[in-house]
Amino acid sequence: MHLEFDVTSCVRATSKFSECTKCVDICPVDTIVIADNNIPAFTPADCINCGGCVGVCPTESFSLSGWLNLRQVQSVSAGENPG
Repeated sequence: MHLEFDVTSCVRATSKFSECTKCVDICPVDTIVIADNNIPAFTPADCINCGGCVGVCPTESFSLSGWLNLRQVQSVSAGENPG
């Protein structure tokens, strides 16, 4: 599982007047910062994949990939390959 950021949908990238800092404010490890270009940036190695930024981002710019769905979890629990 890892965090992905789509800069093209970030409100700070699409509106030069945006002052949104929801992702920065929610990050418990302070890995998301507003970079010099006024766009959020984060250090993947420092991210704990809590999903806080995913939940608060108004434009859904953040996403977590690699989640297993219920059927895959059941397969792993049964010793099968979740595919």
